[in-house]
Amino acid sequence: MQFLDPLDAGEDVLVGEPGSTALSNTSVIGLLLSGLSLLGSTTILSGQAYLFNSTGGTHITTNAAPSWTLNDAGVLSAANLLGASVHTVGDVDNDGRPDFLVGSPSGSLDLALNLSSLPTLLTGAFGNGLITSASTGNSYLYFGFSAALPVNFLSFTATAETADVLLNWATAQEENSDHFEIERSSDNSNFVSLGQVTAAHNSSLQTNYSYTDASPANGNNYYRLKEVDLDGQSIYSKVVSVNFGGTQQKVVTVYPNPAHESFQLQFKNMQTGRYEMSLLSPVGQVIQSRSIQVNNPANYAEVVPLNSGLAQGTYIIRLVDQQQHVFISKVVIR
Repeated sequence: MQFLDPLDAGEDVLVGEPGSTALSNTSVIGLLLSGLSLLGSTTILSGQAYLFNSTGGTHITTNAAPSWTLNDAGVLSAANLLGASVHTVGDVDNDGRPDFLVGSPSGSLDLALNLSSLPTLLTGAFGNGLITSASTGNSYLYFGFSAALPVNFLSFTATAETADVLLNWATAQEENSDHFEIERSSDNSNFVSLGQVTAAHNSSLQTNYSYTDASPANGNNYYRLKEVDLDGQSIYSKVVSVNFGGTQQKVVTVYPNPAHESFQLQFKNMQTGRYEMSLLSPVGQVIQSRSIQVNNPANYAEVVPLNSGLAQGTYIIRLVDQQQHVFISKVVIR
């Protein structure tokens, strides 16, 4: 069964596998594959239960190793089918993590099949049934999970501002955390990295973080955090989304384009402040540069004179604001 673990914001999966211990025996497997007759008495005893921990919204792969395994080796003496049923029961011990029950009916699983008796089986004459009862059986209650999380996320939000998206998150505690990578997607499937924020490393107090996406896409934007430990291991936060309207999108345009002797830089929905402009050749050489002070965040324009004798061709305009956000445009010089 699948359920949400609130402390790491990921979906965990609890799996029961009655009969797993005996099925791992090569002689039993050989019997099951010995031919279509499959005659004889084949009883399967014991079983196991597994817990697969997700990490902050990512899926659990088919080859993932369980973070926790329960079996009856050296614990239970009676024949049983541990893992015949599994279920969460809320947070019984109030530690913030879901607790769960594992059922263990005492008996055996009879996998014997004589094809000559198939017509009788199809009419419903199963005798004692597939599971043969030996006694009452047991249920086991398990509290929480043994795996400790390096970071305990308290919150993660995304808010559309006038010209960007503001991300805020908070952690309750951190252990050996190195940094957070901010990732964005337009389809909630393919994520790309936007940048990094240094983590607190070790903290038992609430720590608040923020990051600004200066160039969100028009429409839905999905964000998640990848927390990376000092040893390189990582976990993901939950995914948050925000719709960013096209009228709020930051725009820098060049007019006229192609240009001659000068051009005009038009700023729309850009933050006020100083921008460092560089005119670059196609190979990245700085041809000329200047500072531009944007005073109107909604709409601002400034004329940029071109150096005399500038060769015709396509040039790159690079703008860097005071927060080191980079904006790129192109201009054709005639």
